[in-house]
Amino acid sequence: MSSIPPPHPDHARPSNLSELAQELRPQISAYPGSITYLDLIARNKRASAILIVVMILLAVVLGVVIAALLTAYIGRGRVATPRDLLPSVVLGGLAALVTAVIATTWSWYGGAGAILAMTGANEITQADDPELFNVVDEVRIAAGLPMPRVFLIPETALNAFSTGRDPEHAAVAITTALRQRLTRDELQ
Repeated sequence: MSSIPPPHPDHARPSNLSELAQELRPQISAYPGSITYLDLIARNKRASAILIVVMILLAVVLGVVIAALLTAYIGRGRVATPRDLLPSVVLGGLAALVTAVIATTWSWYGGAGAILAMTGANEITQADDPELFNVVDEVRIAAGLPMPRVFLIPETALNAFSTGRDPEHAAVAITTALRQRLTRDELQ
């Protein structure tokens, strides 16, 4: 892969940067000064775990309801008793639980790869873009994290994101348009 050209030397900051900073100030000040990014990460992990459990329970409930409806539909002409419904409801709930656990496991271990594949991201090496790697390395050292894999997305949109289930399996991706447009300081 060829190296990435540096940002254009005539790159100018957006004229409304100070306005944007003023808009973001109330959102930023909503957090107490004692909260660190590690606290926010822990909060996100708890919220994600709760969301996963709720989604699995929702899938089980949906499986139970579908199984009960199918049993009632198949047994048309007679009233379905709880004795008739119980095996179907249990089987439907178990099938939904197994499916939800498999989907959650795949999402946990393969979600980052799926996101990177969907965006068309290509992993790059330090030789491809030494400045980008240097900036990512500085930020990760300051945060006390291991070096993430670095990806470049061939895209004209201005975007960047990080993904991964934990710091040891993290990835950082940036579009070529954003990479070419930002100065080193802005990139950091």
